[in-house]
Amino acid sequence: DLRVDLRVRSATYYTGTGEASTGADTVDVDFVDFEDLLPAVPRKVLFIGNSLTYWNDGLGPHFQAMAALGEPALELVSNHICRGGYSLQDHWTEEPPEAYEALVNDGYDWVVLQGSPSSMVADLGNYTYYAERFMAAADGVGATASLFLPHSYEGEDEYIDTIIEACEGVGAANDVPVIPINQAW
Repeated sequence: DLRVDLRVRSATYYTGTGEASTGADTVDVDFVDFEDLLPAVPRKVLFIGNSLTYWNDGLGPHFQAMAALGEPALELVSNHICRGGYSLQDHWTEEPPEAYEALVNDGYDWVVLQGSPSSMVADLGNYTYYAERFMAAADGVGATASLFLPHSYEGEDEYIDTIIEACEGVGAANDVPVIPINQAW
């Protein structure tokens, strides 16, 4: 059984003023059933995104640590290619195309794509186009792609419904799972 309890037991929360507070309260987040999300257990995971993915040492190391604590423990390798403020278009068109090259050359079996929330709001067609290019590249090397559903940026809560619709719409149209990271915020 690959149901993983993603409840946070202790966390450091950062405020918009740069202050940090640590709490031991449990933050309830839905259980994630990875058997439904992925057809096979991933062993090498690549996160592509921006600061929402790499802040607090990056999701990759935390995901790897959580997998090791599961029952049964999963041994996997994770990496992230993230740049502050980047959209999927920025990753696809940068020279050299580090995210694309890692995806197609480094043997990843799962790639998690995190688009910029502002790009989802400003130009859904652009977000869709570049998400689909990364999904096709993943499919071409036998990797499973998933979409990271981000939260809105601070002070932009009015856009969360648009972000959810954009991400879930692209996932549904391409039969790609959407990981609801925004539930933790």
